[in-house]
Amino acid sequence: LQRIVMNLVTNAYQAVGPGGGRVRVAVAPDRDGVRIEVADDGPGIPEDVLPRIFEPYFTTKGVGEGSGLGLAVVKGLVEAMEGRIEVESEPGRGARFTVWLPRAAPPSDGETGEDEAPRGRGERVLVVDDEPAVGEATAAMLRALGYRAERVADPGEALARVEAQPGAWDLVLSDQTMPGMTGDELCRRLRRAAPDLPVLLCTGYHETLDESAAAAAGAAGLVFKPLTAGELARAVAAALTEPRELRGGEA
Repeated sequence: LQRIVMNLVTNAYQAVGPGGGRVRVAVAPDRDGVRIEVADDGPGIPEDVLPRIFEPYFTTKGVGEGSGLGLAVVKGLVEAMEGRIEVESEPGRGARFTVWLPRAAPPSDGETGEDEAPRGRGERVLVVDDEPAVGEATAAMLRALGYRAERVADPGEALARVEAQPGAWDLVLSDQTMPGMTGDELCRRLRRAAPDLPVLLCTGYHETLDESAAAAAGAAGLVFKPLTAGELARAVAAALTEPRELRGGEA
């Protein structure tokens, strides 16, 4: 839920632009659930662009200003929660995104919840993601799970930091598609700089990377966006406990 709101607000903020404007967030009960609205008074969304805004990697922003995954992640999360999302916009009159989410049912007997996911014990995780909302939300989830997480946007900066202090991190969690360097290439370079440092790769689009390619790069695992806190917790715990000799890739 935090990531849904963060991504929508970030999208609205970017739409308003440096000239300033207003972003409004509203929450209200709606029949058997809740309605969340995020609206802005920016330039609006062109009619020919509107049908494509939830497509992965579709973006009208410039290079380095976003990966085109923010709204795709929102749609995936909303649908995973059995909700729906709609957008209304007219050029020159801003845009309004409305999310409907159903009321959560209490867990049944024997059902495990996110609280039972494995938790960290202060391990240091470097999150590498050029999409601000996604990267910050991932880091926030990791902190809530008991890890010390920090996010950087530039894979080159992540590599430089690890090369300068190879023992400063217990895990690197990297997005796959980023300007300047892909996640699997970053993984290969990190393996050379810090062979004992596990790298967990993450992608929002299955066609960009698969498990065999991630393993060939030396990654300790591959996860797909959008991630729940439980999925993230299990993937990170597995990556931290995997013996080094089980990782493939370049030495």
